[in-house]
Amino acid sequence: MTRPKQSVPVKAITKQPRIMAIEFIRVVVVTFVITSHVMATGALYDSTTSGAVWMISHASRNLFVMISALVLWYTYGSRPDFSVKKFYLKRFPLIIIPYATWTIIYQLADGLKQHTVGDFLSVFWYNFINASAMYHLYFLLVTMQFYLIFPLVRLAFNKFKKYPWRILITSFVLQLGIGTLIHQSPDISWLNWWLDHPDNFILGYQFYLVGGLIVAANLESIRKWVLAHFKAVWATVITTTVVGLAWYFLQESMETTADRAADIFQPYFVVQTTALALAIFAAAFAWAKRGARGQKLVASIGQDSFGIYLGHVLVINYLIFLQPPGNDPVTALLTFIIAVPSVYLISFVSVEILRRTWFSLPLTGRKRTPLRIERQAITNI
Repeated sequence: MTRPKQSVPVKAITKQPRIMAIEFIRVVVVTFVITSHVMATGALYDSTTSGAVWMISHASRNLFVMISALVLWYTYGSRPDFSVKKFYLKRFPLIIIPYATWTIIYQLADGLKQHTVGDFLSVFWYNFINASAMYHLYFLLVTMQFYLIFPLVRLAFNKFKKYPWRILITSFVLQLGIGTLIHQSPDISWLNWWLDHPDNFILGYQFYLVGGLIVAANLESIRKWVLAHFKAVWATVITTTVVGLAWYFLQESMETTADRAADIFQPYFVVQTTALALAIFAAAFAWAKRGARGQKLVASIGQDSFGIYLGHVLVINYLIFLQPPGNDPVTALLTFIIAVPSVYLISFVSVEILRRTWFSLPLTGRKRTPLRIERQAITNI
């Protein structure tokens, strides 16, 4: 007589192991974010030099979106116990509470210009709806939109994920069309609500969301491929970067503003971001394969990346004095050497401290870290 098979209870399902390569990628992307925003501050704003830097570092927003989709799918994509209600109840507070908190903080940091409580709340509501308290908060609006549709995306992707190339190519072509429309920004009355504020809507990032899902669903295959073609991947990213910079300087020479010449939505950015993503993935997987040196620090920064993102602009605004005067290449280099590491270090240390206080959730987007941290399984891929 054989013993009946025992099913594993839902509660016995454990967390997915942490992927160290993803933490490495977060560290790199946050570096790009801080660099992009430092270079957009003070005398460097809208200068030829800052625009050239943006052509490389500005891809960070697309990479952030891609990593967010990747992590969300890795965590929830194949879970048999997935519940829409539990997903919403867990994920939305982690984004809405810090979003509201930092909207208030940046509104106050801009100067208390509202003389009554009613005026303050009115401005807060406008900022909350439009992510206008500070220029980088659009990402939280986009994230909330993705959370909202994720249950439907999960159903659809689980059904069609066996056709990754068809999905990716279709999404790529669609992104080229979307990018062209946004970059040209024609006067179409029924689309102006979107074209005037494309940063705030998920449609402008759909390719990077789809890319993140496909990478997550085929992580091991992609790891093997980028490692096997490491030199070719990096040759490609160098080539696309050089071409991108040449295209930028060509546009600038035609009296286009630096901001527009480095527009994140122009079609070429789709190609450049894709190449850059593959190169960063290759570097991350190679680092993990070689023993993941410094993984404790990398894991800490990776886990703090959202909190660093939330608060780093406040640090930049108060450290503007570190930026040398001028907007030439030498100034940009000095700014990168001095201001970027300073902002990164102060933001990281601040988040590490805040995560051990009761203010962790509203200020870092993560629950308070206990003194004794429960170790999560780690996979060096």
